[in-house]
Amino acid sequence: MAGPPQKITPSKSKKASSKGVSEPQDLLTKEEKIFRIYRDKALDLSRRNRLLKYPERGPKLEFDLTLQECAEYFNTPDELYVEFQHKKILDVEARRERAEKRGETLTEEELDDGARTVLHGEKLLNQISRLQRLSAKTFKEHGLNTLFLAVGEISWKLALGSRGSSDKVREQLFVAPALLIPVSLTTPRGGAKRSILEHDSSLYPIKVNPVLLTWMQQNKMAVPDIPESVANGYTDIEKVLKALKASFSENMIEATTSNKVYVGQFTYHGQQIYEDLRMHESEMLKNEFVGSLCGGDPLEQEAKSGAIDDDEDPDSYADDFFTPQDDFTIHNTDDSQTAAIRAVLSGRHMVIHGPPGTGKSQTIANIIANLLARKKKVLFVCEKQAALDVVY
Repeated sequence: MAGPPQKITPSKSKKASSKGVSEPQDLLTKEEKIFRIYRDKALDLSRRNRLLKYPERGPKLEFDLTLQECAEYFNTPDELYVEFQHKKILDVEARRERAEKRGETLTEEELDDGARTVLHGEKLLNQISRLQRLSAKTFKEHGLNTLFLAVGEISWKLALGSRGSSDKVREQLFVAPALLIPVSLTTPRGGAKRSILEHDSSLYPIKVNPVLLTWMQQNKMAVPDIPESVANGYTDIEKVLKALKASFSENMIEATTSNKVYVGQFTYHGQQIYEDLRMHESEMLKNEFVGSLCGGDPLEQEAKSGAIDDDEDPDSYADDFFTPQDDFTIHNTDDSQTAAIRAVLSGRHMVIHGPPGTGKSQTIANIIANLLARKKKVLFVCEKQAALDVVY
């Protein structure tokens, strides 16, 4: 038997955790607090972020559903599954066009194409194809799954001073989705052509918009306690939206909410870094270098054999560093590149920088080759696939 509905209220003593559920700050260590400050700075909290303002012309597959109808149409969020039958969608569109030409009226059953969407017919299939194409491109370039089913929205405006008359006030509109359910949208080969929308649990959990919660925190707003049960259904998001609206009102910001349900492509600056930091916080803090950056014990880099000394000219020994037996470089190097390779092989933490075309990628390739030849493991990480391909 179901218990009484949970009341969700703003809480000034708690802030949202990385999982979208509130976590008391006094339970965090000094290192964890500093780590999360770095993590949150990886996010773009301006309106360029689609999780704070989805572009009007952005790809979107909007559904004509109430929150109460979502469970019947989609199933539960973690078992979400919908099929779009292409032939049926096109047949219903052709039937509608013929009826309009003849001045006939069709029944709801005759107009039912199985897709409870705002778009129909060819426009619907084109939007599905567009979302598939854009999400595939983003995954190939960045390794990110960017399709989410957004359930519920909250919108607000912030007044900005005008450069002209002081009587004029400009406003910026924010529109943020509430609940985010990661999904995939595929069109399998073989058989009757169909597209499948389903929950994708491979990378992200079902969660309340973490960028919205971070925006509220950084604007000194109370973040409501969000129960775990919000990820198990659709109607609880109404309580969350009500609590979010109350928090905005406490800060003299007029906000409105809606129960819109749509699939969108949510990409935002720093998402890769933010998600990596969120998912691997405890493991990263165990690293002595990361721990030191986050307020732990100071890390002193000791000079090791073969390391670069501040009072030593690297050009004076670069040519003599590698013997024929130890040289595993795969690209030609100059003195500065050889000095960088020597420093890395000696165990130094370092940053290699230089203008375009100065051989940074070749130096990285040479470092990897020399480390592998010495039976070392190498993790090479880039934000974009193109950068990986240059070195690979």
